[in-house]
Amino acid sequence: MPALDALVRSRTDLTTADLESLHLLLGEWQLVADLSFADLVLWVPTRGGSGFVAVAHVRPTTAATALPGDQIGREADRDEVAEVARAAGSGGIVGQRAIAVQRAGRTIAVI
Repeated sequence: MPALDALVRSRTDLTTADLESLHLLLGEWQLVADLSFADLVLWVPTRGGSGFVAVAHVRPTTAATALPGDQIGREADRDEVAEVARAAGSGGIVGQRAIAVQRAGRTIAVI
């Protein structure tokens, strides 16, 4: 996934091991989207922690997409940042919409 690798390396402070964990998650990505009948966007914290950038997006084959257009490379807007930051800070699920992805005791991304 060259786009994922390039975005993570150029815009985040994630490590190679973090990136490998994201690749493992994305291996099951389509199944999760289909079972949840939902678009999934993977947000990672930008370098310096000032915001979040979308590094992956999958649409369900079991339902209509809710997000028109490609999300990859897009910075989270103010409303999205608030929800994504709450999930990242809590390490859990926020409003059934933002779920923290943790590795080695820290949040590396949010779905």
